[in-house]
Amino acid sequence: MTKICYLNPQKAEKLSFYQTQNGLLATEAFRKPIKREEVQYEKMRSHQTEFGNTVQTAVSFRAGLQDISEIVPNKVLFHRIVSQLFQVVKTDTVNYRGQRTVEDGDTRLLQGFEVNENSRFQRVFRVPFVTDINRVSGEAGVLIPSFIPINKITRPKDATHFKIVVHISAFNFRTGEEHSDMHITAPISLTKHVTNTQILTVSFPPNDPRHLFLSLGIIFEDKEQGRTYKVFGDHHNAMQIVAVHPRGKP
Repeated sequence: MTKICYLNPQKAEKLSFYQTQNGLLATEAFRKPIKREEVQYEKMRSHQTEFGNTVQTAVSFRAGLQDISEIVPNKVLFHRIVSQLFQVVKTDTVNYRGQRTVEDGDTRLLQGFEVNENSRFQRVFRVPFVTDINRVSGEAGVLIPSFIPINKITRPKDATHFKIVVHISAFNFRTGEEHSDMHITAPISLTKHVTNTQILTVSFPPNDPRHLFLSLGIIFEDKEQGRTYKVFGDHHNAMQIVAVHPRGKP
């Protein structure tokens, strides 16, 4: 004999069904409330506090990279910044757990960070380069030797030209104070036989004690009849943080 019973639709998602000798048994899940203020949850509270502070720090850091994100777009950039900065927080040996910060962590973990995870810079731009950051003079630069574009650049369909981008950011993760400078080259034809050796420089305040981040990237363009067009909405553009100098003495 089959019995029919009424189940409240509003509670259906909370029900679990078990097969028994007498048929199906429906039970409502019960979760004991967690008293987060108790001692055994201290680690959980510390984790939540640090993660919340990291999110706020990431908002400021993301704003400092606004110039970059406009030419190298990526929808999940902010979430990836939060994730990477939280790894930096865990390296802070100055403060106790729950009070650790990005400012006191090892920001060198950000070296190699890809602005566009779907277009990794050194897969697109396979040219060896040399970086230099001089904190005293307030100058940073990248030396790129001559190369043949068709051999060293993985170009997207329809792209006819490219530009190289250099960006420097001086950032204080505690106060959110930031300074940035960016240099973009003139368009270079992807069919050019050999490019010239280039030394691209950017500047920041001399003796700046903040964390320094040097980024290198590439932008693709489609030039036709004297007009310039974006290539696939710039989603093939690539950029990477190629050098990091942790905070220094003023």
